[in-house]
Amino acid sequence: MFGYIKPCVPLLTVAEYEAYTGVYCGLCREMGRVTGQASRMTLSYDFAFLAFLRMAVEKTYTEFDKKACIAHPLKKKAFAKSNSVLTYCAAATAILAAEKTRDDLRDEKGAKKLGAKILLPFEEKNVSKTDASLLPLREKVKMHLDRLYESEEKKTSSIDVPAEIFGELLGSICSFGYDGAEERITEEIGRCVGKIIYVLDAADDISDDVKCEKYNPIALVYDDPTEIRSENGKEITVLRADIRETLKTAVSLELKRARAAFSLLDTEGCTVYPNILTNILEHGIPEETEKILNKSGREHPLRRKV
Repeated sequence: MFGYIKPCVPLLTVAEYEAYTGVYCGLCREMGRVTGQASRMTLSYDFAFLAFLRMAVEKTYTEFDKKACIAHPLKKKAFAKSNSVLTYCAAATAILAAEKTRDDLRDEKGAKKLGAKILLPFEEKNVSKTDASLLPLREKVKMHLDRLYESEEKKTSSIDVPAEIFGELLGSICSFGYDGAEERITEEIGRCVGKIIYVLDAADDISDDVKCEKYNPIALVYDDPTEIRSENGKEITVLRADIRETLKTAVSLELKRARAAFSLLDTEGCTVYPNILTNILEHGIPEETEKILNKSGREHPLRRKV
């Protein structure tokens, strides 16, 4: 979907890295089982984060197995076996993908609109395979995306307003089915991370959005938000330095709130999950923020492919 919420791989231990890739691959397989093989195309790092968060909350014991798959037909890879958290995350991914495509039908033009029109029936079919108990979740997702669409249609000249709406959307997905402290904590973590995703997505798309005259709050808040920079002998378009610093500060504040909420979770008895979540919140998201805001596209020389 977006894919910005990922760990800083070089700082993971071997056990943590294997757990992360195992859960990521397990979620992919679970999507194929729960919502159909085609739905696996919508898998992203963001929903792997959701899986780790909910497994930490529920203290889920995860079993792993090894099998080859379409992406890795010649080598068996470890994957997490099916459990209730992966089942929920697979369904939530399908629900958000379908509602996002429905939103694109209203928002996009030309080829992208046609693509959304073709894709929607398949994604609706994926959602139809999910448990009926998740209907309230779909209603919440639809409500938040409708609010987001209205905000963007009004060309709201604020980054905070649409980011807050998307944050509330992700908070609903993270906390669905919980109550009490667990609901409040996971909702806060999801809200903060959702706001970060919205800001990074707006920054990532700024050049294309300006060119296509598509809504982007950064372009409305700041006049001439981009500048030309020379990199490796090529001229590239990047955000202005002052805007990059402002957005980096905003992301840092949301991360601080997310880490504060995470520290309130009772993770006693969990093994590697809290460490992976800490890595994402303290290192992975800041690293991805630097990459998006500076548009370097370079990866750490020690980064291992998930």
